[in-house]
Amino acid sequence: MIDLRDVCAEKRWKFKYDEALKAEKHWTTWSKAPYYVEIMCKYGSIYLWEGNFLVANLEGSPRIGARFKREIQDFEAVQGDCVFKFHVKDLDSVAELLKPRKKREGNPLAFSTQVSSGDSEARKGGKVG
Repeated sequence: MIDLRDVCAEKRWKFKYDEALKAEKHWTTWSKAPYYVEIMCKYGSIYLWEGNFLVANLEGSPRIGARFKREIQDFEAVQGDCVFKFHVKDLDSVAELLKPRKKREGNPLAFSTQVSSGDSEARKGGKVG
């Protein structure tokens, strides 16, 4: 079984936990957390199915669904033309179609706090201009 959290960390993709995990109060549920990971994408999401299979959920984009059918060789339609089950070996190809959201580069805490002189004068009650 693949842990999507490790894949997301390696490729710097954003992921979230499914709301069903929040409803679980017992600590043993967190050991099953890989089943609740969802990779957020521009055109849908990717999540774990079972074993070495993943599911691509296309959010109302028939154009992406048509490209998926053309470019991914080994898949199974789970729910019409919007949910597809595929093998983990095709993850990079599917990700190229769905465009996973990326984490921001750099350290978000290391930002510049420099203030222009006009702003500091306005805070002190002085005239600006």
